[in-house]
Amino acid sequence: MRLSSPSSCPFCEVDHTDNGDLKNRIVFQDEEIIVFHDMKPASSMHLLVIPRNHIPANVKSLTIKDKPLLQHMIKTGRNILKQAKYSRKNIRLGFHIPPFLTINHLHLHCLGLPFRNKLVGIKYVNGSLWYKSADKIMRRLNGSKRSRKSKRLSKNEESGSDVESRREVSENGTGVESRRVSENGTGVESRREVSENCTGVDDDGGEEQQQTQGQLEESNSHRDIS
Repeated sequence: MRLSSPSSCPFCEVDHTDNGDLKNRIVFQDEEIIVFHDMKPASSMHLLVIPRNHIPANVKSLTIKDKPLLQHMIKTGRNILKQAKYSRKNIRLGFHIPPFLTINHLHLHCLGLPFRNKLVGIKYVNGSLWYKSADKIMRRLNGSKRSRKSKRLSKNEESGSDVESRREVSENGTGVESRRVSENGTGVESRREVSENCTGVDDDGGEEQQQTQGQLEESNSHRDIS
């Protein structure tokens, strides 16, 4: 489909048109957005919400910076339909997805159901390839923010792990850990433990050995006397 360019965009002309019919279709406007009745309504009430500034219609290219504008568009469209006495279940808000659109200016469809006929309703099926609900687009924007935050946290965690790994490798590399192994390997600690045990300082078994040695000496002494 051929899309409109900013120079030939009919939605960019809504704000300064001399067309009386189009002006009469405007139901709300402020510094950021304009809301007006669709020229070919698909439902009993069909509004379009557009930003005053020309923004390409591809919602997939929206970023977290566009979130405040998108929230304002959605809230305004929903409130107007509520004021028109449409219940929550009969309100449908969404965007067409390229290439299933003809005007390349971001616009939100605000539908007060029922549809005029079943055939036209096919164009606004939530979750289809050509149409996504406004809530889904908002979740995608929120998800992209969380995703970037998760990536930053993941990078920080990986960086922290690398530091710890390098520290461990460095310690082993400089022989700090291996020195402990070397001490055990050369028997330094072992000899110290054996020596301490023999003197009965740290091991209860050493005291028993000391007592046994004393008994033997006493026995030998009796033997010498006899």
